Amino acid sequence: MGIKRQLKQVEKTFSKNRGKFLYRGPNGGYVFMRSSWEVLYAQWLDQKKISWVYEPFAFRVSSNTFYFPDFYLSKEKIWIEIKGRLLPSAAQKMKEFQALYPNEKLVMLQKADLEALGVLEKSTHHRKKI
Repeated sequence: MGIKRQLKQVEKTFSKNRGKFLYRGPNGGYVFMRSSWEVLYAQWLDQKKISWVYEPFAFRVSSNTFYFPDFYLSKEKIWIEIKGRLLPSAAQKMKEFQALYPNEKLVMLQKADLEALGVLEKSTHHRKKI
């Protein structure tokens, strides 16, 4: 199934689930995710037979703020964060996470990274700034 068709299925599920994307894993279990890119990344991990868990743990990064990395790859012992747009608040949480938990490995994957992995199709067109 092509990426565009997958995204259409994901978007259809998104509208039915009030802003959350539903992923059905190879074992038949369901996981609600926050973005279509996370769903596509989960599918890619499953195709590569890489074991993962979605948002399994909340890390306290300040007295009233928690950070939930998107994926934990247990065999590799790596946290993965999928980011389409890196907002200042998200960048700050990630910076605090790395300072408070130096033994935890965190990798951020953005559009270019996901394209390089083959999770997303490479863009052939560019938006014009108006």
